[in-house]
Amino acid sequence: MALPSSPNQLTINQIAGEFGGTVPHSLSEYYAGGGLTPSGTSGDSGAIPTSGEISIGQFYGSSNRVTINLTISSPVENYQISASRGGTYRSGITDTILTTSSQVSSTSVGTAALWTGPNASWATGDTIRIVVSSSAIKGRGGDGGGGAGQNDTQPSTSGQPGGDAIEISFPTTLQNTATIRAGGGGGGGSAGGRTTTSPSPMKPPSGGSTFIYGGGGGGGGAGDAINVGLGGAGGSDPDGGGQPGQDGGAATGGAGGDTIGQQSPNGGDGGSPGNAGSAGQGGSPGGAAGKAIEDNGYTLTLQNSGTIQGATT
Repeated sequence: MALPSSPNQLTINQIAGEFGGTVPHSLSEYYAGGGLTPSGTSGDSGAIPTSGEISIGQFYGSSNRVTINLTISSPVENYQISASRGGTYRSGITDTILTTSSQVSSTSVGTAALWTGPNASWATGDTIRIVVSSSAIKGRGGDGGGGAGQNDTQPSTSGQPGGDAIEISFPTTLQNTATIRAGGGGGGGSAGGRTTTSPSPMKPPSGGSTFIYGGGGGGGGAGDAINVGLGGAGGSDPDGGGQPGQDGGAATGGAGGDTIGQQSPNGGDGGSPGNAGSAGQGGSPGGAAGKAIEDNGYTLTLQNSGTIQGATT
């Protein structure tokens, strides 16, 4: 906690209790930037000196930095750093370090698997460091779009965008020696299929018939083993429905569903990790890829010797 303010008593032993040091204590141990007192430390009367004259009175109201170490050692979903740091956080003087050694995933494409928390929950002077040491951080896959139906009066729909793996809303240092994987976009639903029969020789040319079938659903985007993109529904139609798209997997997107008929457009395939879904044939576009790291315009210091699938800006 912060040292007392004047006119309360302040001793060198109290300073040592806040900043550390070895007995016998001397004020020369406590120059800012000298090892015990962090650079930039200030008291009620201003900055602690880095050299020269130094006095006990300059330490009134000063405080040491706080280090918060967080660890993820078992699978979690939708992890928010600022909501997990506990009551020792002190605005503007806290160094938060998160180390992950187990999978972090997301239940929704609109929520990153790992988020720093909103910018307003941090202050100038704070630092965040994320260490991805093993396992993986994975965004959710986007759902596939639905195929066209009801004689094409019910249009096909677009694939859902993939989710982000990591999102930062404050300057962050990220060290990765494992895997960071964005969610794949869902495939787009296709137009309906058609079959036209030839007219009978005994009938006029208008005697043929056209049958319209439901379009194929888009495939789901890749995510993790549980939170993958779901395949889109096949379009329904009295002449025959389209097949649904397949769900995505942990490493691949799901295949788009088929239609039937002489003209049989298929739903788009879901995207693999960090890739967009394909458009449905004659139908709707696939969903955009998620990002491995969404920086929201904040400074990202990336130290990567592992695998990253997806954009980092």
